Amino acid sequence: MEYVVAANPYDHRFKQSISDPNYPWPNLLVKVNGEAILDQPAGKHITQGTHRLKFSPSLLRKGKNVVEINWKPIPEDLKGQLVYGYIYLGADKTRTGDKHRIRLLLKIGASRP
Repeated sequence: MEYVVAANPYDHRFKQSISDPNYPWPNLLVKVNGEAILDQPAGKHITQGTHRLKFSPSLLRKGKNVVEINWKPIPEDLKGQLVYGYIYLGADKTRTGDKHRIRLLLKIGASRP
């Protein structure tokens, strides 16, 4: 799976974009059709640029596939040490002939942390 982060994540507390992959973000949780393919500290997965995640093709179905990208809830013992931020994903608007190319249709989780 390939996805593009259009701008570095934003820490609303300090009102600044963050490029440090070791910043104290919580884990990023990525699921394909309900199966977790990533549950790791978010830093290196949310900085500006193109990112790739490998997962088993057996998770894909015929027809519609759903990819969820969410912050993992912050554990009680780490509250105050980790912070949620804003992640800006970009769209691939490359045109091939008279059609747009879609690499992946993402359904972004809207749940609040």
